[in-house]
Amino acid sequence: MRDNPFTRFNAADQALLQASIDKALLAEAEGQEQAWKNDKSRASGAVWGLARYQDKGQACRKLRVRNQFGKMISEGVFNFCKQPNGEWKLLGPDLEP
Repeated sequence: MRDNPFTRFNAADQALLQASIDKALLAEAEGQEQAWKNDKSRASGAVWGLARYQDKGQACRKLRVRNQFGKMISEGVFNFCKQPNGEWKLLGPDLEP
């Protein structure tokens, strides 16, 4: 885990990443890139909405998340579901092949 760019992100980097995730969750079209970059650090990344689905009556989305810090890069697909209070919750990484 220590080789993951996210572990190097400061609070501003994390806020930019979260804003991109929020935009991707709300985007109407799939595949739209929500890129972010902190000019004050070496952090950047992008988020793409991949698919919508239902799970136990909840609206859910798969997002591809790419993070970079300097030359360190990580990328993965994660599942999020909208909670009854309207907030989106990260369920975890998508483990399907």
